[in-house]
Amino acid sequence: MTSFRASAGALTLLLLSLTACGGGGGGASAPAASSGVPPALTSTQSALKARARAAAQAALTVYAQAASKLGLGALSSRRHALDIIGHLPVGTSPGCNAARNNSFTQGSVTHPDGSSTETTTVFYDTACKQPELVEVVTAPPAPGPGSTTIKTGSVTAFDRTGATIGVTTFQDTTVTGLAGSAGAIPTITETSVQQTSANAASPPVHQLAFTSTTPGVTGGAIETGLAEVASAGAATSGTSLTISDTVSPTAASSVNTATFSALLFTGIGLGIVRGDGVAWSVFGAAPFDDETAGVVTVNTDTNFVQTGSINLIDTEIGLSINGNITPAGLSVPVKQGATLLASVVTDGSTGTITYADGSSENIANLIIIP
Repeated sequence: MTSFRASAGALTLLLLSLTACGGGGGGASAPAASSGVPPALTSTQSALKARARAAAQAALTVYAQAASKLGLGALSSRRHALDIIGHLPVGTSPGCNAARNNSFTQGSVTHPDGSSTETTTVFYDTACKQPELVEVVTAPPAPGPGSTTIKTGSVTAFDRTGATIGVTTFQDTTVTGLAGSAGAIPTITETSVQQTSANAASPPVHQLAFTSTTPGVTGGAIETGLAEVASAGAATSGTSLTISDTVSPTAASSVNTATFSALLFTGIGLGIVRGDGVAWSVFGAAPFDDETAGVVTVNTDTNFVQTGSINLIDTEIGLSINGNITPAGLSVPVKQGATLLASVVTDGSTGTITYADGSSENIANLIIIP
């Protein structure tokens, strides 16, 4: 995780894995040892597995906020695009531009009303021949104090054959408050609503919305409400979070401490809806746990995450997470008492969650594929 950049195939993994979820039952006549398929779970084991997955996702989502030097961009379902585009070289030319391992083009059009549309195309190759993703963002004129701006756009991802593998649409709203005095910092409230589908005609496989308020006080806590739903066929799992993120900066580093509480959901046809203040909620099912809380601490230097920890406790059933953050990624065990229910290993973007029954699920852009 030395640069927060997602691997080139991360979004491909996210979308394609939804049609090839792990697990599945073997025939009754073949024992699990010979078929390589874990035995069917009891209802109690299935419930624990669902809780372990949801708790791990809550921790990963909060980590994404705390680890992001640029704020909530890391929470986005388009974080793959943000990671890549955010690390492109500055000073682009009108034509093909070289990046570290690929290439890109970038162009902007200003409209008569003062708004602008910027299009960025990132390519797999170094000669701008094989598109990996295209981001299109339309923004109003530059905002000022006391203004509300709304950006809309889309990210379209392609595999190496040129086939579309994902389309994310989004709307970002920023409200900039009036500073109380000259030189003061205004309060800023950001809201983003976005969804990702396999293609433009498909239902969403991932939905996310959040509202975050950054106070006009140096060192003040960033308050965030967030809801996230991931789908695999008809089944969906969701998380509703409230996060308080405090940043303690120095000249060379900073410490982000994000405390959070979570409501965890599983069901069919879940969705997200705006609540009061910064809150967002999941609808379509009652939460199966409302006593999950934790803290994520991330230490960074001027560029990258160095060390940190993830701690979470589900007081209802004694489920806990005590994970470590290093420059190489995250190692997150999920336990009930001393019993290991699941283990998460990621490079800070992609990875795997492995359960006690031997099954596993992929993680792409810090999203567990259910």
